[in-house]
Amino acid sequence: MSILDRYIGRHVVLGTVTVLSVLVALFSILELVDDLNEVGQGDYTLLRALEHSVLRIPSRMFQILPVAALVGSVLGLGLLSSTSELTVMRTSGVSVGRITGAVLKSAAGLVVAALLLGELVVPTTERAAYERRSVAINKDIALDTNYGLWMRDGLSFVNIRQVLPNAELKDIYIYEFDQERRMRVATHARRARFGEESWQLEDIEQSEIGDARVTSRALERATWKSLLGPDQVAAVPIRPEGLSVIGLMRYLGYLQDNGLNATRYVFALWNKFVYPLTAGVMVFVSVVLVLGPLRSVSLGPRLLIGVVIGLVFHIVQQTSVQMGVVYESGAFWPVLAPPLIFLGFGLWLSRRLG
Repeated sequence: MSILDRYIGRHVVLGTVTVLSVLVALFSILELVDDLNEVGQGDYTLLRALEHSVLRIPSRMFQILPVAALVGSVLGLGLLSSTSELTVMRTSGVSVGRITGAVLKSAAGLVVAALLLGELVVPTTERAAYERRSVAINKDIALDTNYGLWMRDGLSFVNIRQVLPNAELKDIYIYEFDQERRMRVATHARRARFGEESWQLEDIEQSEIGDARVTSRALERATWKSLLGPDQVAAVPIRPEGLSVIGLMRYLGYLQDNGLNATRYVFALWNKFVYPLTAGVMVFVSVVLVLGPLRSVSLGPRLLIGVVIGLVFHIVQQTSVQMGVVYESGAFWPVLAPPLIFLGFGLWLSRRLG
């Protein structure tokens, strides 16, 4: 990158980081205030609510990045315009394409940062945030580990490795104890579904531990009457935001193989790829706005217009995705249409620049 590219790029990146910090702080405070309603339930204290809010910061950064990139670029380029530096560049022979290219080089760095954030950081922090919150609020969950949930059910202890949608469990271990705290029955079921009043276990291996010997048997199905219902065991669901791309692909395969609704997870997978690239589109739109319709506007109105356009994009994007999930349409167009529309808008403005 040339000195000019680095100079323009530094303003764009600093503007984006500034706006991103402000937006993340604002949304974190709003979510914390809303979460105060849960404080006092179980072991969920104000400190745990603060922890939940902090752990969700990477996820908010990932979701807000396109809007922050637009407003931050308008801020950075607006500062250059207000000091007439952009005007000097243009009169010195620097073309609109050259300035746009310098900004897009910085946008490429933002896209890479977003991809790394969404793939390496967000899955870990998002899962930890909801697991810790659920364990604190729900007293039936004794412990949440890398090996699933541990829950107490009367004299039994239950280990559930995976909670699936539609009140279905995978890899359930049930350890039954007597009044003298001696384990009497150990059961492992490949899966379980909740019926009208009880769980139906499938593909079962069971061992009965007597005083003299251990008896083992295999069953295809059995009824498990438990104090634990779907609401308790679904306290820590598998959220699509808490999965990496590889994790989403594996989970999608499982849902589709078992005939379960996977629409929400298909959209989440597409979002993993498309959403970071949207930041580049928004940066491009900011360039043509500042060099075109907003070139004679002061910094304050520029920022206001940038915020409005960013919010409109965010609303359109979220509405498009949610409608796609509700109507179970293909994920390609609901996810890709909003950034394509804004890209077309940016190209139309750039042609008017000449």
